[in-house]
Amino acid sequence: MAPEESMEASCLLRCAPSPGRQEALLAAISEKDANIALLELSSSKKKTQEEVAALKREKDRLVQQLKQQTQNRMKLMADNYEDDYFKSSHSNQTNHKPSPDQDEEEGIWA
Repeated sequence: MAPEESMEASCLLRCAPSPGRQEALLAAISEKDANIALLELSSSKKKTQEEVAALKREKDRLVQQLKQQTQNRMKLMADNYEDDYFKSSHSNQTNHKPSPDQDEEEGIWA
């Protein structure tokens, strides 16, 4: 892979928004896999083996980033769910006031 491609992928990963960042990571991982496969099929020169090893290290780094991104996103979703749950249960408890119609129906007179 040319250095320009690596720089483009790196910029794409840094600049992309969160859901897009995951897609960019997946695309970069796929690209690494394709490059590794091509190099492994070519002649088994020492340089090629070094390139394969470097690509595998880059791929492993990208996989770790993807895992971290996914964990962070799942934690954020869980935190938001808990916040929404507690807000709605708290507001149901504090804001439950009978309407005037309910008062009359239940025989409560002011």
